[in-house]
Amino acid sequence: MEQTKKKQWASFLEKHGWALLLLGLFLLFLAMNHFTVATQDDYKYTLYAGQSPAEVLVHSFRFAFGEHYQSWGGRAIAHFLAVLFLSLPRWVFHWCNAGVSVLLVVLLTRLVLPNGKCVQTLRRSTPMLLAVFLMLWFCLPDFPGTMLWVTGASNYLWGGVIILSFCLPYRRLLAGEQWRHPVLAAVLMALWGIAAGWCNENTSGGGLLFALACTALVLYRNKKAPVWAFTGMAGAVLGLVLMVTAPGNRVRAQLEHDLHGKSLFMQLLRVLMRLPEHGLLLILLIGLMVYLWPSHKKDGTLLLPGLLALCGLAMNFAMVFSPTFPSRAGFGMACMLIAANGLLLSMVSVTDRDLRRAVSAVTALVLLCVAWQTALFLGEASVITRVYRENEARAAQWQQSEPLILDHVEALSPKSTLYRLYQPQDHYYKEYLEEKYDLSIQWQGPLYDNWTTVAKMFLKG
Repeated sequence: MEQTKKKQWASFLEKHGWALLLLGLFLLFLAMNHFTVATQDDYKYTLYAGQSPAEVLVHSFRFAFGEHYQSWGGRAIAHFLAVLFLSLPRWVFHWCNAGVSVLLVVLLTRLVLPNGKCVQTLRRSTPMLLAVFLMLWFCLPDFPGTMLWVTGASNYLWGGVIILSFCLPYRRLLAGEQWRHPVLAAVLMALWGIAAGWCNENTSGGGLLFALACTALVLYRNKKAPVWAFTGMAGAVLGLVLMVTAPGNRVRAQLEHDLHGKSLFMQLLRVLMRLPEHGLLLILLIGLMVYLWPSHKKDGTLLLPGLLALCGLAMNFAMVFSPTFPSRAGFGMACMLIAANGLLLSMVSVTDRDLRRAVSAVTALVLLCVAWQTALFLGEASVITRVYRENEARAAQWQQSEPLILDHVEALSPKSTLYRLYQPQDHYYKEYLEEKYDLSIQWQGPLYDNWTTVAKMFLKG
């Protein structure tokens, strides 16, 4: 009887484990989004928010492709999404962003396992979905700034998903998959290529490089490639040109050069100093390459992981030409390295029973670590969320002539909590409250000076 139940449970997990895992990830991302309040640029763009649905769309488009494009930067698609979400009820972004976070896990898994229909592939790739998620969780250089923060997620998570979805057909082409309707594919890839090229300077460039390399390999093998491969790249080039030639880029580049201007050598040194942020992924990549090299050096299967890693490194070194290099700009490189490591992991055969048990034990330990980090995150987030809510409530009720004194919050807990978004005395937050409620604000604080204080307030409720 027990054996029968075990077999039924094993069969259930084999069929539906992937769906349960994705549902669990969605709920996790949804909870984290729910407890992430607006900060920094979110308040700046909230000032541009429209009112009715029609106004929201028109104003978001006008701001991203007009005012922002002309005065500050060329990432029109990313800032259209940011202003759009900041103009809508907050829960809309929470649900949509949680869904796109899960989609990122699925896309990276499909880059590793491109053959077959999506559901059929995912059904037999639950371990790979889990591995991709864990690499994202532990190895993204700025998890909250790229996955949770509205403006950051619009630039990096959403932009990254657009770029990776553009890369996926080229990965499937390399694996021998073909589109059934070539004319429609050529048109759609041209349009999607424009969107992918117009998302993020270094990540879009790396995606275009991957598409070019895949097409070159197909041409080398088959002496021909489908038309959509070329129209997609042409669209990506057009989108990239429209982004980098935006008038606002010159304005921003001059300002940031005045503030952060360095010689080319110093900028190269700065880029090299960012590589340790990807240390875990690079160590895993090199270790797997060395382990697999003797058995795969002649079949060419290590070529694609190497190509993905090179595209990721190209995204990193492209930042030599940028006057600044925040950690979140390494999002694209991290995604490419995760895909490369996923490919290498898929080549490793775990057949020994004791080894499989060891892998399962390590996985369980890592998942406990994820649970611990999530608990810390939600604990600190609940306190910060409450303070922000109380600040806005006090601002809404303030009717006196003297300045309103509010507490400002800084993320002071250990880095392992992932919650490192908040800057002391955020001037965009101050400007937002002053303009919305027509008052003057002064800061006091920081309100919490250590993690113990935050934990005590959380426990008190």
